Amino acid sequence: MPVNEDAVLFGANRSLVGILSHPANFDPECPAVLLLNAGLMHRAGPYRLYVKLARQLASLGFLVLRFDFSGVGDSPRRLDGVPQNRANPLETVEAMDYLEAAWGTRRFISIGICRGAWVSFATASQDSRMIGAVLINPDNLADDRRSPIGKQLKTRSFVAGSLGRLPTWLRVFGHPLRYRTQFGALIAHLRSPLQHRARLHEADQVDARLRALTSRGVNMLLLISEQDPSRDYVAAIERRSQGLAQGIALEVIPESGHIFMSLDSQRLLMQAIERWAWQFTWGDPAVRKAGDTTDT
Repeated sequence: MPVNEDAVLFGANRSLVGILSHPANFDPECPAVLLLNAGLMHRAGPYRLYVKLARQLASLGFLVLRFDFSGVGDSPRRLDGVPQNRANPLETVEAMDYLEAAWGTRRFISIGICRGAWVSFATASQDSRMIGAVLINPDNLADDRRSPIGKQLKTRSFVAGSLGRLPTWLRVFGHPLRYRTQFGALIAHLRSPLQHRARLHEADQVDARLRALTSRGVNMLLLISEQDPSRDYVAAIERRSQGLAQGIALEVIPESGHIFMSLDSQRLLMQAIERWAWQFTWGDPAVRKAGDTTDT
C-alpha cells in the first residue's frame, strides 16, 4: 500500500513537531498509532527505528505520527513550568486531539521505548481513546517515575558487576574493615522493611493499573530485549501478581540490546509489533501481503 508523509505542527501553541505517515486512503475506523520518544532521542528513534516502523505500519493501513516532546528534537521546551512527567502525557493527548480533529479517528495505539513506554502507559491510564499500547523495555511503570524496584535492580546489577572484577577484590583485601562496613550497609538497605514495602507497593500499583486497562479493553504488548534489565523489572511485577493480566502479551526479542542496534533485532521487533497490530485491522489479504514485504 503506498505511503505518504507530511511534516506537521500541533499542540496548544503549535509547537510540537512531528512526521505523519499515512496510506493514501486512511479509514478513520482504523486506530492511529503514536510513536513516543525513547528518552531524549529524536523522533526518528534509535538507529532510525521509528522511521522504519512508521512506514511499515502505514503500509498496513495505519495512520502513524512520530513526534518530539517539548524540549526534545525539533520541539522547543515548554515555558509554562509544567514538569516533564506531566507534560509528556499531556502532549500525547494533544497528539490524539490533533489526529481526531484532522483525520476523524477516535481510537489510538501508542508505542514507546524505555521512557516512551512509561508515557504510553501513563497516557493510556488517563485517556479512554487509547485502545492499545506497546511497551518496549520499560524500566519503570510507577506513577511518578520513582521506582523502588528499579533502584534495587540497578544497585544489585552494579554490585554483581563489581564483584566480578579483580580490582574490586584487591581493594577489599587491602582494606577489609572499610569494605565490610560498606557491604553491611548495602545489605541492610536491600533488606530493610521500608524498602521491601515500597517495592511491594509499586508492584501492586502497577499490576492494578495493568488490570484496570485490560478490563477497559486495552490490549497491551510487552516487548523486552533479551539483554535488557527491563526483563527483571517485568519479572518482579509478574512474580508479585502471580502472572500478567489477561490481554497482555509478553515477547522477548532474542540477542537484542536496549535500543536495538542490530538490523536483525530491529526486524524481529517490527515483526512482533506487526503480528500484534494485526488484530486491529480487517484482514485484507492485499494489505497483509504488502505488510509482509516491508520489513527493512
